[in-house]
Amino acid sequence: MASVGFMPDGRVGEIFLNAAHRDQFMDHLIRDIGVLISYCLQSGCDFERIREGMTRDAHGSAQGIAGAALDALAGFLAEASVDGATL
Repeated sequence: MASVGFMPDGRVGEIFLNAAHRDQFMDHLIRDIGVLISYCLQSGCDFERIREGMTRDAHGSAQGIAGAALDALAGFLAEASVDGATL
């Protein structure tokens, strides 16, 4: 599961991630990834720069949880045309 919060100027400002099962190692790891990405965004790091820094295969596909979450969010925002939202 994922949800996103926006800064007053419309930029993505926080990402909330969690796994299907509470109190499991992967759920803690996934939530912590969301917190770290959120701190980066709130400190002025560019969404696309964070996304580009994630491990990818030779075809550009994300290889980890953070990259997959950021790619999914970018795709969702592009498709949904969220009013005023920017990456």
